[in-house]
Amino acid sequence: MSLPLPQLPIKEEHLESIFVKTINKLISNREEILSAVKSSVKEAIVELDYKQDDDNLIKIDKEIELLQNEIYNLSVKRRTKAIDAEMYNSESQKAISRIDELFAQRDKLVELNTAVSLAKVKGEIVERFLTEQTQLEKFDRDVFEKLVEKVIIKGKDNIMFEFKDGTSLKAEIEL
Repeated sequence: MSLPLPQLPIKEEHLESIFVKTINKLISNREEILSAVKSSVKEAIVELDYKQDDDNLIKIDKEIELLQNEIYNLSVKRRTKAIDAEMYNSESQKAISRIDELFAQRDKLVELNTAVSLAKVKGEIVERFLTEQTQLEKFDRDVFEKLVEKVIIKGKDNIMFEFKDGTSLKAEIEL
């Protein structure tokens, strides 16, 4: 069993200074970093095994609508005694089960579309920043909050900034 690492105290001003140095290095290596960001977004999309599948969503929605109409027609037939209760229960249960399956498929597709869109937007934020930003003179909280998902502190000389697009960068620390 391994013991948890102790929390390392780092002054906020020191962390802000490290962030400025790290971002300025990022900006000075803009082209290399832009390439890495684009690659990271593509990898995230591939990892999600994604291909835009709007046609499938449309097919699912149409099938759900047809099944809902089928259930309605079954209830009409039952009311007019064209079918008995057993037939109504059996057929409507099949339709309801299929609708449940379709909604589950639809939810997965929508969730996947959302995850891919989010990965693209996060990548675009970082790309736009790198394209437009000049060197920072001092810490800018807005820049930090737009770019950084979390800061990982493993030691005084081992700090990582994890960006919102999923990429990580080891901090520039002068000892």
